[in-house]
Amino acid sequence: MSVCSGALCQSLEYGGNWCDPATSGCTRYNCHNPVSPDLARKNLLFAGNLFPCTATRMITKVQKSSNCDNPPIACFALSSEHPPLLTEILQITEKLHQTLVFLSDGHPVFTGKDEQGCPLQKGHEHTYIFCRADKTARIDRVILYARQGFDKRAQEVFYRLKKVWARGAPALYFTFLYTGYLKDFQNYPFFAKARAWISYTPFVPTRHPRYNRNGKPRLDPDGLHQGSPEHDLCRLLQLQDKPKPVKIERVENSREGNKSVCWQKFQIERKKGGGRRAGKRGYGFRIEFDREVQGPVAVGYGAHFGLGVFVPEGERWQSHQNFDT
Repeated sequence: MSVCSGALCQSLEYGGNWCDPATSGCTRYNCHNPVSPDLARKNLLFAGNLFPCTATRMITKVQKSSNCDNPPIACFALSSEHPPLLTEILQITEKLHQTLVFLSDGHPVFTGKDEQGCPLQKGHEHTYIFCRADKTARIDRVILYARQGFDKRAQEVFYRLKKVWARGAPALYFTFLYTGYLKDFQNYPFFAKARAWISYTPFVPTRHPRYNRNGKPRLDPDGLHQGSPEHDLCRLLQLQDKPKPVKIERVENSREGNKSVCWQKFQIERKKGGGRRAGKRGYGFRIEFDREVQGPVAVGYGAHFGLGVFVPEGERWQSHQNFDT
Protein backbone atom coordinates (compact mmCIF):
# COMPACT_ATOMS: atom_id res chain seq x y z
CA MET A 1 0.00 0.00 0.00
CA SER A 2 1.34 3.40 -0.92
CA VAL A 3 -0.14 6.38 0.87
CA CYS A 4 0.22 9.84 -0.61
CA SER A 5 -2.99 11.53 0.31
CA GLY A 6 -6.13 9.66 1.11
CA ALA A 7 -9.45 9.28 2.79
CA LEU A 8 -10.45 6.59 5.24
CA CYS A 9 -13.09 4.17 4.02
CA GLN A 10 -14.77 1.79 6.43
CA SER A 11 -16.91 0.00 3.88
CA LEU A 12 -14.23 -1.57 1.70
CA GLU A 13 -12.96 -5.05 2.35
CA TYR A 14 -9.30 -5.82 2.78
CA GLY A 15 -7.62 -6.55 -0.52
CA GLY A 16 -7.37 -4.96 -3.91
CA ASN A 17 -4.46 -3.70 -5.89
CA TRP A 18 -1.35 -2.57 -4.09
CA CYS A 19 1.11 -0.25 -5.79
CA ASP A 20 4.87 -0.57 -5.71
CA PRO A 21 6.42 2.30 -3.70
CA ALA A 22 9.55 2.23 -5.82
CA THR A 23 7.52 3.23 -8.90
CA SER A 24 4.43 4.97 -7.52
CA GLY A 25 5.89 8.47 -7.17
CA CYS A 26 4.42 8.65 -3.68
CA THR A 27 4.93 11.91 -1.80
CA ARG A 28 4.40 10.56 1.69
CA TYR A 29 4.64 6.94 2.79
CA ASN A 30 5.36 3.67 1.10
CA CYS A 31 3.96 0.58 2.77
CA HIS A 32 4.99 -2.16 0.36
CA ASN A 33 3.22 -5.09 1.98
CA PRO A 34 -0.51 -5.75 1.54
CA VAL A 35 -1.04 -5.62 5.29
CA SER A 36 -3.98 -6.99 7.20
CA PRO A 37 -6.51 -4.63 8.83
CA ASP A 38 -5.16 -5.44 12.30
CA LEU A 39 -1.61 -4.53 11.33
CA ALA A 40 -2.81 -1.42 9.53
CA ARG A 41 -4.75 -0.24 12.59
CA LYS A 42 -1.65 -0.53 14.74
CA ASN A 43 1.11 0.66 12.45
CA LEU A 44 -0.34 2.96 9.81
CA LEU A 45 1.10 6.46 9.77
CA PHE A 46 -1.41 8.90 8.34
CA ALA A 47 -0.31 12.48 7.56
CA GLY A 48 2.60 12.16 9.95
CA ASN A 49 0.60 11.04 12.99
CA LEU A 50 0.28 7.72 14.73
CA PHE A 51 -3.31 7.19 13.68
CA PRO A 52 -5.73 4.87 15.54
CA CYS A 53 -7.20 3.67 12.28
CA THR A 54 -10.65 2.06 12.26
CA ALA A 55 -10.76 1.55 8.54
CA THR A 56 -9.66 -1.49 6.62
CA ARG A 57 -8.02 0.29 3.72
CA MET A 58 -6.80 3.64 2.46
CA ILE A 59 -8.08 5.19 -0.77
CA THR A 60 -5.07 6.89 -2.27
CA LYS A 61 -4.39 9.58 -4.82
CA VAL A 62 -0.86 9.23 -6.05
CA GLN A 63 0.90 12.57 -6.50
CA LYS A 64 4.14 12.78 -8.42
CA SER A 65 7.04 14.61 -6.83
CA SER A 66 10.60 15.29 -7.94
CA ASN A 67 11.77 14.67 -4.37
CA CYS A 68 10.10 11.31 -3.98
CA ASP A 69 12.92 9.27 -5.49
CA ASN A 70 15.11 9.62 -2.39
CA PRO A 71 13.10 9.65 0.84
CA PRO A 72 15.41 10.02 3.88
CA ILE A 73 13.43 7.85 6.34
CA ALA A 74 12.52 4.16 6.27
CA CYS A 75 10.64 2.33 9.02
CA PHE A 76 10.63 -1.38 9.85
CA ALA A 77 8.73 -3.51 12.33
CA LEU A 78 10.95 -5.85 14.34
CA SER A 79 9.80 -9.14 15.81
CA SER A 80 11.60 -11.95 17.57
CA GLU A 81 11.03 -14.85 19.93
CA HIS A 82 12.70 -12.67 22.57
CA PRO A 83 12.69 -9.01 21.42
CA PRO A 84 15.88 -7.28 22.54
CA LEU A 85 15.95 -4.58 25.19
CA LEU A 86 16.89 -1.01 24.34
CA THR A 87 20.07 -1.50 26.41
CA GLU A 88 21.10 -4.10 23.82
CA ILE A 89 20.69 -1.70 20.91
CA LEU A 90 24.24 -2.21 19.54
CA GLN A 91 23.63 -5.95 19.15
CA ILE A 92 20.84 -5.13 16.70
CA THR A 93 22.28 -2.17 14.87
CA GLU A 94 25.69 -3.71 14.19
CA LYS A 95 24.19 -6.87 12.71
CA LEU A 96 21.60 -4.87 10.79
CA HIS A 97 24.30 -2.61 9.38
CA GLN A 98 26.34 -5.60 8.21
CA THR A 99 23.26 -7.07 6.55
CA LEU A 100 22.38 -3.81 4.78
CA VAL A 101 25.93 -3.48 3.47
CA PHE A 102 25.87 -7.08 2.22
CA LEU A 103 22.45 -6.88 0.56
CA SER A 104 23.31 -3.58 -1.13
CA ASP A 105 26.77 -4.71 -2.27
CA GLY A 106 28.38 -1.88 -0.33
CA HIS A 107 26.05 1.02 -1.15
CA PRO A 108 27.64 4.30 0.09
CA VAL A 109 24.46 5.31 1.93
CA PHE A 110 25.02 2.30 4.22
CA THR A 111 28.83 2.16 4.33
CA GLY A 112 29.59 5.88 4.53
CA LYS A 113 32.35 5.32 1.97
CA ASP A 114 32.65 5.81 -1.77
CA GLU A 115 33.53 3.11 -4.30
CA GLN A 116 37.25 3.58 -3.56
CA GLY A 117 36.65 2.97 0.15
CA CYS A 118 37.24 6.59 1.13
CA PRO A 119 34.90 8.33 3.59
CA LEU A 120 32.22 10.44 1.92
CA GLN A 121 33.23 14.07 1.58
CA LYS A 122 30.05 15.27 3.24
CA GLY A 123 30.19 13.97 6.78
CA HIS A 124 27.32 12.11 8.43
CA GLU A 125 25.28 11.85 5.22
CA HIS A 126 25.06 8.06 5.50
CA THR A 127 22.56 6.00 7.46
CA TYR A 128 21.66 6.45 11.10
CA ILE A 129 19.82 3.59 12.80
CA PHE A 130 17.25 4.49 15.46
CA CYS A 131 15.38 1.99 17.61
CA ARG A 132 12.20 2.61 19.52
CA ALA A 133 11.20 0.67 22.63
CA ASP A 134 7.69 -0.14 23.83
CA LYS A 135 6.43 0.06 27.42
CA THR A 136 8.27 -3.12 28.31
CA ALA A 137 11.53 -1.51 27.12
CA ARG A 138 11.84 -3.98 24.25
CA ILE A 139 12.59 -2.81 20.73
CA ASP A 140 9.75 -3.20 18.24
CA ARG A 141 10.61 -0.61 15.55
CA VAL A 142 13.79 0.20 13.66
CA ILE A 143 14.00 3.49 11.72
CA LEU A 144 16.70 4.30 9.18
CA TYR A 145 17.58 7.91 8.43
CA ALA A 146 20.01 9.24 5.82
CA ARG A 147 20.20 12.95 5.12
CA GLN A 148 21.15 12.30 1.47
CA GLY A 149 18.07 10.09 1.05
CA PHE A 150 17.67 6.50 -0.11
CA ASP A 151 17.81 6.03 -3.86
CA LYS A 152 16.08 3.21 -5.74
CA ARG A 153 19.00 0.86 -5.28
CA ALA A 154 18.88 1.37 -1.53
CA GLN A 155 15.09 1.02 -1.44
CA GLU A 156 15.34 -2.34 -3.16
CA VAL A 157 17.31 -3.54 -0.15
CA PHE A 158 14.38 -2.71 2.13
CA TYR A 159 12.27 -5.28 0.29
CA ARG A 160 14.95 -7.93 0.68
CA LEU A 161 15.65 -7.34 4.35
CA LYS A 162 13.79 -10.11 6.16
CA LYS A 163 15.94 -11.70 8.82
CA VAL A 164 19.07 -10.88 10.81
CA TRP A 165 21.02 -13.39 12.88
CA ALA A 166 23.08 -12.66 15.96
CA ARG A 167 25.31 -15.27 17.57
CA GLY A 168 23.80 -16.62 20.76
CA ALA A 169 20.53 -14.73 20.29
CA PRO A 170 17.17 -15.46 18.62
CA ALA A 171 16.76 -14.39 14.99
CA LEU A 172 15.37 -10.91 14.35
CA TYR A 173 12.64 -10.56 11.72
CA PHE A 174 12.15 -7.28 9.85
CA THR A 175 9.08 -6.07 7.98
CA PHE A 176 9.44 -3.00 5.79
CA LEU A 177 6.57 -0.64 6.57
CA TYR A 178 7.03 2.72 4.86
CA THR A 179 9.34 5.54 3.80
CA GLY A 180 8.82 9.25 4.29
CA TYR A 181 10.19 12.75 4.77
CA LEU A 182 11.08 14.86 7.80
CA LYS A 183 8.07 17.11 7.36
CA ASP A 184 5.81 14.07 7.60
CA PHE A 185 7.43 12.79 10.79
CA GLN A 186 7.11 15.86 13.01
CA ASN A 187 5.08 13.87 15.54
CA TYR A 188 7.81 11.24 15.78
CA PRO A 189 10.18 12.16 18.63
CA PHE A 190 13.41 11.49 16.72
CA PHE A 191 12.38 13.85 13.91
CA ALA A 192 10.55 16.58 15.83
CA LYS A 193 11.45 20.21 16.46
CA ALA A 194 12.11 21.32 20.03
CA ARG A 195 14.22 23.61 22.20
CA ALA A 196 14.83 21.13 25.04
CA TRP A 197 16.11 17.61 24.32
CA ILE A 198 16.91 14.72 26.66
CA SER A 199 19.03 11.61 26.18
CA TYR A 200 17.24 8.53 24.87
CA THR A 201 20.39 6.43 24.62
CA PRO A 202 23.75 7.23 26.26
CA PHE A 203 26.12 9.77 24.77
CA VAL A 204 29.64 8.35 24.51
CA PRO A 205 32.35 11.06 24.23
CA THR A 206 35.08 10.89 21.63
CA ARG A 207 37.68 13.01 23.46
CA HIS A 208 39.38 12.87 26.85
CA PRO A 209 39.44 15.76 29.35
CA ARG A 210 42.46 18.05 29.10
CA TYR A 211 44.45 19.43 32.02
CA ASN A 212 47.10 22.10 32.51
CA ARG A 213 50.57 21.26 33.83
CA ASN A 214 49.48 22.21 37.32
CA GLY A 215 46.76 19.55 37.18
CA LYS A 216 43.87 21.97 36.89
CA PRO A 217 41.25 21.50 34.16
CA ARG A 218 41.91 23.39 30.93
CA LEU A 219 38.85 25.57 30.28
CA ASP A 220 37.43 26.96 27.05
CA PRO A 221 36.31 30.63 26.74
CA ASP A 222 32.86 29.68 28.07
CA GLY A 223 34.29 28.00 31.15
CA LEU A 224 33.71 24.42 30.05
CA HIS A 225 36.38 21.83 30.82
CA GLN A 226 37.97 21.04 27.47
CA GLY A 227 37.45 17.43 26.48
CA SER A 228 34.84 16.84 29.15
CA PRO A 229 31.61 15.08 28.09
CA GLU A 230 29.77 18.43 28.15
CA HIS A 231 32.43 20.13 26.05
CA ASP A 232 32.59 17.26 23.56
CA LEU A 233 28.80 17.23 23.26
CA CYS A 234 28.76 20.94 22.38
CA ARG A 235 31.58 20.48 19.88
CA LEU A 236 29.89 17.59 18.09
CA LEU A 237 26.53 19.34 17.96
CA GLN A 238 28.11 22.34 16.26
CA LEU A 239 29.91 20.07 13.78
CA GLN A 240 26.43 18.92 12.73
CA ASP A 241 25.31 22.54 12.22
CA LYS A 242 23.31 22.57 15.43
CA PRO A 243 23.52 25.68 17.65
CA LYS A 244 25.50 25.55 20.86
CA PRO A 245 23.22 24.67 23.80
CA VAL A 246 22.50 27.47 26.24
CA LYS A 247 22.04 24.96 29.06
CA ILE A 248 23.44 21.48 29.71
CA GLU A 249 22.47 19.26 32.63
CA ARG A 250 23.46 15.70 33.38
CA VAL A 251 20.72 13.07 33.60
CA GLU A 252 21.66 10.06 35.70
CA ASN A 253 19.19 7.50 34.35
CA SER A 254 17.32 6.50 31.24
CA ARG A 255 13.60 5.99 31.36
CA GLU A 256 13.31 2.65 29.65
CA GLY A 257 9.65 1.82 29.27
CA ASN A 258 8.09 2.07 32.73
CA LYS A 259 11.34 1.79 34.65
CA SER A 260 14.48 3.80 35.24
CA VAL A 261 17.78 2.31 34.06
CA CYS A 262 21.28 3.72 34.60
CA TRP A 263 23.33 4.44 31.51
CA GLN A 264 25.94 1.85 32.54
CA LYS A 265 23.43 -0.89 31.69
CA PHE A 266 23.74 -0.04 28.00
CA GLN A 267 26.19 -1.81 25.75
CA ILE A 268 28.39 0.99 24.42
CA GLU A 269 31.22 -0.83 22.64
CA ARG A 270 30.90 -2.05 19.08
CA LYS A 271 32.14 -5.55 18.35
CA LYS A 272 33.44 -4.57 14.91
CA GLY A 273 34.34 -1.40 13.09
CA GLY A 274 36.19 1.70 14.15
CA GLY A 275 35.19 4.94 15.76
CA ARG A 276 36.88 6.99 18.44
CA ARG A 277 35.68 6.37 21.98
CA ALA A 278 36.96 8.11 25.12
CA GLY A 279 36.62 5.75 28.05
CA LYS A 280 34.09 3.03 28.72
CA ARG A 281 31.23 5.10 30.07
CA GLY A 282 28.10 6.65 28.61
CA TYR A 283 26.38 9.80 29.84
CA GLY A 284 22.90 11.25 29.76
CA PHE A 285 22.11 14.93 29.28
CA ARG A 286 19.31 17.41 29.09
CA ILE A 287 20.23 20.13 26.58
CA GLU A 288 18.41 23.35 25.85
CA PHE A 289 18.85 25.61 22.84
CA ASP A 290 17.89 29.26 22.33
CA ARG A 291 15.52 28.22 19.55
CA GLU A 292 13.78 25.17 18.20
CA VAL A 293 16.13 22.63 16.63
CA GLN A 294 15.11 20.13 13.98
CA GLY A 295 15.80 16.51 14.83
CA PRO A 296 17.35 14.07 14.60
CA VAL A 297 19.87 14.86 17.33
CA ALA A 298 22.40 12.02 17.52
CA VAL A 299 26.09 12.58 18.26
CA GLY A 300 29.16 10.90 19.69
CA TYR A 301 30.64 7.44 19.38
CA GLY A 302 28.17 4.99 17.84
CA ALA A 303 25.72 7.73 16.81
CA HIS A 304 25.04 5.95 13.51
CA PHE A 305 24.31 2.79 15.50
CA GLY A 306 21.71 4.14 17.91
CA LEU A 307 23.87 5.67 20.64
CA GLY A 308 23.90 9.35 21.57
CA VAL A 309 20.27 9.82 20.53
CA PHE A 310 18.14 12.60 22.02
CA VAL A 311 14.36 13.08 22.05
CA PRO A 312 12.33 16.19 22.91
CA GLU A 313 11.61 16.73 26.58
CA GLY A 314 8.02 16.74 27.84
CA GLU A 315 5.04 14.57 28.66
CA ARG A 316 3.75 14.81 25.11
CA TRP A 317 6.92 13.22 23.82
CA GLN A 318 7.12 10.73 26.66
CA SER A 319 3.96 9.10 25.36
CA HIS A 320 5.42 9.02 21.86
CA GLN A 321 8.71 7.77 23.22
CA ASN A 322 6.83 4.84 24.73
CA PHE A 323 4.74 4.60 21.58
CA ASP A 324 1.21 4.17 22.92
CA THR A 325 -0.31 3.14 19.61
